[in-house]
Amino acid sequence: MDHLVNVGPTTPTDLARRLDASTAATTPVIDRLVAAGHARREPHPTDRRKVIVAPAEHWEAMAYEHVAPVIQGVTEAAADLSPQDRAVVAAFLRRVVGVYDGATGR
Repeated sequence: MDHLVNVGPTTPTDLARRLDASTAATTPVIDRLVAAGHARREPHPTDRRKVIVAPAEHWEAMAYEHVAPVIQGVTEAAADLSPQDRAVVAAFLRRVVGVYDGATGR
């Protein structure tokens, strides 16, 4: 979804290329996104043999419905921590982000 949202409607082949995956591996992902209502297939505007994959019209609201319970749960868990525990968790997460950034070259 991130690629579809940031790049915009694209062909399955281009999406596979952007994901550094085969079209065979990308097709089931697109099928799942379409079946879940997150994306849609539409005819290519100039080549009737091709299709375009695009984010579904209300993908943001649908995504938020899935993420909202997680956000709420994390917010509640953080609220239950003492100030000292929050400081320990924050320090730990900063280290984890540093490790991730170092491994990905960011």
